[in-house]
Amino acid sequence: MKLSGRNIGLMILGVLLLACMMYLNQPGTVWLETFSGRDEQPYGGKALHTLVENQKGDVEVRSLFNTVYELVQEEQITDEHLLIVSSGLNFDQADWKALRTYIEDGHTVLIASRSLGDSVETELGLAVHRRPGFNQDSIFKGNFQEPGVAYRFDFGSYPSHPFKIPESAAIEYIEADSSAIYKVRARNEDGKAVFIEYPMGQGRLFFSPNPLLLTNVYSLDSAVNGFSAGLLSVFPTGENIAHIEYYQLGRMESQTPMRFILSQTPLRWAYFLTLITLLLFILFEAKRRQRIIPIREPLRNTSLEFTETLGQLYYTARQDHGNMIRKRVQYFYHYVARHYAVNLKKAGTKAVEELAKKTGKDPEKLNQLFTKIQRVKEADRMDDKFLLELEALLHWFYSGQAASNTNKR
Repeated sequence: MKLSGRNIGLMILGVLLLACMMYLNQPGTVWLETFSGRDEQPYGGKALHTLVENQKGDVEVRSLFNTVYELVQEEQITDEHLLIVSSGLNFDQADWKALRTYIEDGHTVLIASRSLGDSVETELGLAVHRRPGFNQDSIFKGNFQEPGVAYRFDFGSYPSHPFKIPESAAIEYIEADSSAIYKVRARNEDGKAVFIEYPMGQGRLFFSPNPLLLTNVYSLDSAVNGFSAGLLSVFPTGENIAHIEYYQLGRMESQTPMRFILSQTPLRWAYFLTLITLLLFILFEAKRRQRIIPIREPLRNTSLEFTETLGQLYYTARQDHGNMIRKRVQYFYHYVARHYAVNLKKAGTKAVEELAKKTGKDPEKLNQLFTKIQRVKEADRMDDKFLLELEALLHWFYSGQAASNTNKR
């Protein structure tokens, strides 16, 4: 269908509108805590996955979107160690029991969250508190000029020098009950615990109340990422890790390309504008612009009519059939030469014998046919009787050959 100038103009306008919308809707920096392994924003966790893979060698860090209870019951996790990063956790009894059993079976679990839920914190004998004097606005504005808080690891194999942690990422600290069995692995400049280990059966639970330390912005900060790497070093080298994102993002059952397109503002606008453009194109082009094509009858086969007309002409000129007989003889010569490579015009009797061998025809009857043909050359006029006799002999020759050719096929 040929596009008119108006339609081309509408298409160009649609493309320009799409480009403008994509440009105007480019998102800026989003200070939203997702901790997602696919999120490249400051508080995403893509750099965290890269940091673990680089630190632990050939390991796989995969994201899961179910509760711990579901993952254990359905055996989606068996040998992997677990990483849980969340703004705040509140485990129910089923999840906590499944998690504790999984740890006791010999696995390492690292949780970074500002809370664990009242029942879990009571069982572990800990409480999470916030440092006084913190400016709440700095966590939302990304103020990297904020004061730093010194963090230091508290056991031998870790770096002994202090790390200056921005105040927005060092809000919480832990107070543990003296009767609980635990080990403090890192403290802040006030001597408060900020990283703690709980032995459970054959495994270990590590807890940090500052989840922002495992986000992109701090995992890529050279002044801080040494401490972040220290938190992740609790995982055994060379063993796979499952990052459970359910407690921050929920179920995310469908991971289709369409979900990704709709989750990104520019792609979402592009998708809807494409649908709208296609709809407008269909509406404008619903009416046919091409002229109606007239119905033309197929060409008639006039060969039969020509043959009938020619037959009528010969029939009308009955007094002399010489012209038609000569044409029939000429056609017979061509037929024999084409199918049997025998030249009947020059070879004479030998040619007749050769043709009899090749066709399997009765030699006597072939001689009758050639006798008739010789008479055609000598006679000036030929009557109906001669025409019928010649035609009968030719029919005998052709009909036998047609049957023979059919059998060969």
